[in-house]
Amino acid sequence: MLTKFALLFALLGSTAAAPAAASGEPTLPSQVTPPAGSVYITSVHAVGTQNYVCTNGTFVFSRPEAKLYATEARPYAKCIPTVGIHYFLDTADVGGGRATWEFTDAPTSVVTVKTLLSLPSPDGTANIPWLLTNATSHEGTGVLSNVQYVVRHNTKAGTAAGLPTSGCTAGAVVKQPYTATYSYYGNA
Repeated sequence: MLTKFALLFALLGSTAAAPAAASGEPTLPSQVTPPAGSVYITSVHAVGTQNYVCTNGTFVFSRPEAKLYATEARPYAKCIPTVGIHYFLDTADVGGGRATWEFTDAPTSVVTVKTLLSLPSPDGTANIPWLLTNATSHEGTGVLSNVQYVVRHNTKAGTAAGLPTSGCTAGAVVKQPYTATYSYYGNA
């Protein structure tokens, strides 16, 4: 059985991007493609954990924690800087969003979203679903200030697979390693 650390490195070595259009925009299944008229802005690669907490004797999803990289090229290498972070707000914003991305390069910017659609990963049930999300709030004036849709795709791992389905200790947290690509879209 792989340790979480070994699993994370195995995942990083096997990340494969979806075929991309000439502009660098990923080719996505129609279910998670933003509406017609949306304009591709950029994509980042996430490396982090999907966190599960024991509630009523079973593990349920709690929140993500991830670092964002401008490239998929071995983000664990010290020479590749992060461009931001991904996390959940403790409580939903006024639009009902919790999932948040924060780009830390100047000028900084933040987008928070809510999920519109979840699609099982085409790479199998051991991988978290692909998502189409819609912006609910923004902060700052950087790249994310114009984002209306965020798509999670090319997911690897991160599910609760293998966690006990009953009998866990209330409040226990398990962090499951994952990687994904997040693509950002604005309005025309």
